[in-house]
Amino acid sequence: MLSACSHAGKLDRGWSYFALMTGEFKLVPWAEHYYCMVDVLRRVGQLKLAESLVSNMPFVPDSKVWGSLVAVCVPQEQEMERGNQAAKNAFEIEPGNAAPYVLLCNLWGKIT
Repeated sequence: MLSACSHAGKLDRGWSYFALMTGEFKLVPWAEHYYCMVDVLRRVGQLKLAESLVSNMPFVPDSKVWGSLVAVCVPQEQEMERGNQAAKNAFEIEPGNAAPYVLLCNLWGKIT
């Protein structure tokens, strides 16, 4: 459901399902659930909320989550420093993963 909300850009519905998981059903979200929520926030341009969610995850974020934060910054040129830091975090976790490098190139391509 969270993935569907992400692809449809349904922020309110995504938060609602996430809250049901953690509240009513007492499920502990996995990294994939957080990734979906960061992606929902990315698609609606809510960078600060996405960063806050990553900062408050109950485990260390993986390179996928950091890469999603880089993607949030791509259409927002004023967020260059935040995107650079998220990419750096992704590189440290999984240096062989090409996705953060591509996203960082997209981010830098916006300003040149």
